Amino acid sequence: MNQPRVNDSKTATTAIIWAFATGMLAICIPLVALTGSGVILPLAVLLGASGGTAVVWRSDRNRNTFKLTNDISQLQQRIVDLETICSSDEINLQKKLEKWNQEIHSLADNVTARAQSLNRNSKNLALGDTQERQEARLCHAFWNVSSFSLCKIIT
Repeated sequence: MNQPRVNDSKTATTAIIWAFATGMLAICIPLVALTGSGVILPLAVLLGASGGTAVVWRSDRNRNTFKLTNDISQLQQRIVDLETICSSDEINLQKKLEKWNQEIHSLADNVTARAQSLNRNSKNLALGDTQERQEARLCHAFWNVSSFSLCKIIT
């Protein structure tokens, strides 16, 4: 879509150059007759129009090269930005994991301390309790502490 528009502008510019060149050639005919300079003046007009046309049609190569270079540098900058974003997200994730790891260790220490406390308290149970009943109470108490700790970890 861009290519036809570029060619249209080149064609229009070439048409303007040659329209002026034709006008200058029309003026050169009487001037050549008056001055007797020969073909030097019309030849200069033709060379100038030809040179202008060549510059118009070859100038697009430099513009495309500049545009490609600019596009490449923009893409490189975007890659650098994305790498920065990814690395900062990774650092944030590592910090969260370290924090969660510390919380898990802290909760595990609390559970261990509570289980030891329950173990000490189990010795103070009524003498009439059976061994199974004492173990059931210990398991129930340990389960309550563990489930509370896990809920705290998840939230």
